[in-house]
Amino acid sequence: MQTYKDEISDLFNSNEALVVSDGWTARVGSLTANAERMLPWRTIANEDDRPRLQLELETVVRGFFAPVLFPDYIRYFVLFEQDGDAVINRIRTVTGSLAIEGNTLSEAQITALLNGKTVLAPPRDVLEARNALAVYEQLPRWNGLQEADLLAAHQLLMNGLLDHPGQYRSGGVGVLAGQQVLHMAPPASRVPQLMGQLFDWLKNSAEHPLIASSVFHYEFEFIHPFADGNGRMGRLWQTLLLSHWQPDFAWLPVESLVHQQQDAYYRAIHDSTAGTDSAPFISFMLGCIQQALYAITPQEAPQVTPQVEVLLGILAGEMSRQEIQAALGLSDRENFRKSHLLPALTAGLVEMTLPDKPNSRHQRYRLTPTGRQRRKTEPDEPC
Repeated sequence: MQTYKDEISDLFNSNEALVVSDGWTARVGSLTANAERMLPWRTIANEDDRPRLQLELETVVRGFFAPVLFPDYIRYFVLFEQDGDAVINRIRTVTGSLAIEGNTLSEAQITALLNGKTVLAPPRDVLEARNALAVYEQLPRWNGLQEADLLAAHQLLMNGLLDHPGQYRSGGVGVLAGQQVLHMAPPASRVPQLMGQLFDWLKNSAEHPLIASSVFHYEFEFIHPFADGNGRMGRLWQTLLLSHWQPDFAWLPVESLVHQQQDAYYRAIHDSTAGTDSAPFISFMLGCIQQALYAITPQEAPQVTPQVEVLLGILAGEMSRQEIQAALGLSDRENFRKSHLLPALTAGLVEMTLPDKPNSRHQRYRLTPTGRQRRKTEPDEPC
């Protein structure tokens, strides 16, 4: 078979099922399956129809290739991994997002669910995972700017887990840490209006998608529009918004990194709420996105703007925001943040000394190894 694949590879471009037979025995599998995964097909019409005195090849022809069954096999039981990394990252995304909410399933168990296998785990955890896999599968079909799509996504995500999935809450909710109340959401009567205003802002925002999606994520968590599933939906919708900008973000495993820094995630939400400023949460999410990009892409010298090049040139050791602004001769804090600091952080050229406390008054900034290498190799300006 390997010889055929090497010499007549075009024959296998659209292969979805493979049957190997010597005329008597027959085995069914896939092009990439090893010998142990090539198995006989034992039934024809149903589970009880198992002919014992029939050639295995005839059972395959009459059973496996039956017109009522074969299309379903192709549609529902063939898993494509044309981009293996995308599948792996999707699994990590789902695992991380569910784990933040207390789901116990591992990456291996969610992989098994994706492949249609049975998993021994709490039924609710399994249903949460199945729903989440279905939601992320539908991701390309939704429009992140449409409130109706958000409701449809929540209905699919919480199907069988909530009495009224896909509907805004009718009662009060809060975010708890043990017995401590971290956040009390606005009254239910205000949710439709607040969500409408949030989508109006999103549709008209001139902010960079990295910033706009983070702001939406934070404001969504602040409103807490649903009775349950708000954390999963907030992270899902930021992923969707980013994927409209860059399709690769659809499977970027940001959620798994958020899970690894779960305390910092909730602290960033708390700090933003306490300061009525989404900057701490934006900085936290940009850091997670940066780490996720580092994890899946080769580390090449990034293309940066002249403003960032200037920042790299003056950054010496660890410097505060005020010191950097003064060295650059800039007085407008917001302009400095948008044109210099955030692009440098996103490109992985500059890092925070206190990444889990982005709004700390002790926060300082320094070059990353990539940033130092960039400054070292940057040619001098011509005279």
